[in-house]
Amino acid sequence: MGHLLTQVVQSKVSLNKIGNCFQYYFLLQALLGYGTDAEKANWFCGGSVLSERFVLTAGHCTSTRDNDEVQLVRTAMLKRTDRLDPNRLYRVASIIKHPQYNAPNKYNDIALLRTDTDIRLDQFVVPICLPIGSSMNDLRASAIGFGLTKYKGSNADNLQKVTITKFTTSECSDFFPSDRNMLDGFRENTQLCYGDKEKSKDTCQGDSGGPLQVLNEHVHCMYTVVGVTSFGRACGFVGEPGIYTRVSAYTPWIESVVWPN
Repeated sequence: MGHLLTQVVQSKVSLNKIGNCFQYYFLLQALLGYGTDAEKANWFCGGSVLSERFVLTAGHCTSTRDNDEVQLVRTAMLKRTDRLDPNRLYRVASIIKHPQYNAPNKYNDIALLRTDTDIRLDQFVVPICLPIGSSMNDLRASAIGFGLTKYKGSNADNLQKVTITKFTTSECSDFFPSDRNMLDGFRENTQLCYGDKEKSKDTCQGDSGGPLQVLNEHVHCMYTVVGVTSFGRACGFVGEPGIYTRVSAYTPWIESVVWPN
């Protein structure tokens, strides 16, 4: 399930020693759990904290292939194997998939999770900004997650980051033509594709739903989520991009759910 990071930078940053803007991407990540018992749950998809009650993720991350729905959210983690902190563990009260998401169709692959209690926001958990307008510089963006560190490899224990480059619409259309799950092929208005043409830098299996983000140019030390990791072909190959749901296309819908008034 999913699609996240390979050929990445492993950070040794302690939660108590985060000191500059470029390290704040670690504070945006949420890890999703499948199962009612947090100690025994499967943890693999990612998400972005939007507010005290909402997490942004991919539509296909709302349930597994065995139809187990996402039930748990963890925050403030740098390692997958960190001890479970009950003050950073939340139960999912409701799942709101985009009304036009229809699996296995890959369009509109975006969803919101509402937690049963307020997410603790502090210096270790920072909400991400939504994109507004079209003037943002998103030619390069960073993705984070706990996914595979190479194709058919194993999940990362340390939270990973990779910086990748935006491909043109023509390039994306060539890589992702029409198929049974994307009848129109790549859709520029609702999808993005990013990768690296010179190095094996990509997102990979294991942590879909995580953020593709850029440093906010207007708010100090905040990030803007431009994409939600959606899917790809074989990950980690030079010149092979992955697909991300274009968040700006869904900002009005997100705002109507998270901030209805």
